[in-house]
Amino acid sequence: MGSKCLPLPQVVFGIGLALFILRGLPGHSLEPSFAVHSAKPQRKTNKRRGVSPQVLTRQLTDAASANHVLFLVENHASSLDEHHIGAALKRLAKEAPSDDPGFRTLLVRTSELLSGLQSQALTNVLWSLAKVDHDPGNDFMQAALKACMRQISCSTPQDLVNSLWACAKLDYQPGPQFLQAALARSQTTLGRFVPMDLANVVWSCAKLQYHPGETFLQQVLVESNAKIARFVPVDINNIFWGCAKLGYRPKSLLQPLLLAAEQQLEHFDSQQLASLLWSCTVLGLPPTPALLQALPSKRKTQLISLGPRGLSFVLWLYATMGHHPGTDFIALVLDKLSRSIPAFGFCGPEGLSGVLWACANFDHQPGESHMAGLLASAQRTLPEFSASQLSQLLWACARLGHQPDKSFLVDWLQQAAAKEEGFQRHELHTCLSASIQLNFEDGVSMIEGMLRSERIPSSERPVYRLVAGE
Repeated sequence: MGSKCLPLPQVVFGIGLALFILRGLPGHSLEPSFAVHSAKPQRKTNKRRGVSPQVLTRQLTDAASANHVLFLVENHASSLDEHHIGAALKRLAKEAPSDDPGFRTLLVRTSELLSGLQSQALTNVLWSLAKVDHDPGNDFMQAALKACMRQISCSTPQDLVNSLWACAKLDYQPGPQFLQAALARSQTTLGRFVPMDLANVVWSCAKLQYHPGETFLQQVLVESNAKIARFVPVDINNIFWGCAKLGYRPKSLLQPLLLAAEQQLEHFDSQQLASLLWSCTVLGLPPTPALLQALPSKRKTQLISLGPRGLSFVLWLYATMGHHPGTDFIALVLDKLSRSIPAFGFCGPEGLSGVLWACANFDHQPGESHMAGLLASAQRTLPEFSASQLSQLLWACARLGHQPDKSFLVDWLQQAAAKEEGFQRHELHTCLSASIQLNFEDGVSMIEGMLRSERIPSSERPVYRLVAGE
């Protein structure tokens, strides 16, 4: 039977009916993808997809910058755990902007979790904050150390040293109870301490002005000598400085470390060499000729890192040791100090008196220009000079044969009178001798009066008052 075609009106009606039915069913549309809509499209909601804790830790660790770390912290603040906090702070330890809102968010979240953090996480937090010189405040430190104290019996050597080092770096006194507990635990695990831990525990005790006892220090040095091949300059320097500040002077235990330092002198920077020389002086250990010459042998660019106070300290130190560093080195130091604006303007009273005292001891004439600059800088800061520094200043002028002008001497007299109580007897005699050499009659008269009244009660002594031009 042949097929019969439907009339056109019926075909159109059928198609229209089909479209109506299909459009009424959910999920169906016969609109072409390129159809134009006149209605305003719905705005898509940009919901942040959560990331797993492991992924967030990796993102914090691998962040390209401090800003990226802080962005992640702010966006995931409520979900940060101890691993995230540790990773963030460790990364930020290099360049943390402590005034950034993200950094403050991190500290708030850290405070919330402190009591539940494990020992390693706790000490990492303290270490990281100390690394960026950020003081989180007494409440934070007390809470952190209280949490550390609860876990101290299972703390690793690195945990112990990091907590002590952080307290020392932040100038925070943790109290004798924590120090005794931390050092007692350290003493039982010294065999597991690496050279950096051994050096830092001594440095931290010295910085905190806490003497751990000679038995503990002896054990640290014995352990250090056993691991001496792995010591690097910063470790050697820290252990020497710590022993010097603590007044612990076992030459037989320190000598091997000094020899190890001599073998690595080319790796010591200028500041480490200056510190090591000072420590040797305090400890009564004669520096080797190679060590004495190491600083003067440094390139000019390497000496700049010492800064004005450091350079003046080095000159004073060599004079104290009685070792002449060479005329060229002294001239180099004076030249660098004179290039500041104003000349010799950043040495401070200790540096200015020390430089002049060193030049006088070495019979090194600074020259008229340098001498004028040194005394001009000293005169501007005379009120900050101690009695001892005033004594050194006048003695150096006399020894170098330099006659200060009247204005300087009047100012010197005023400061000496104001600080009479601070002079030792030998310093008064030094001032008297210098005044005689300089034909400084007012100085002679006043110093002689001070010496005569030395045994008179302070309440009955005459008061010296001088005015400009007197």
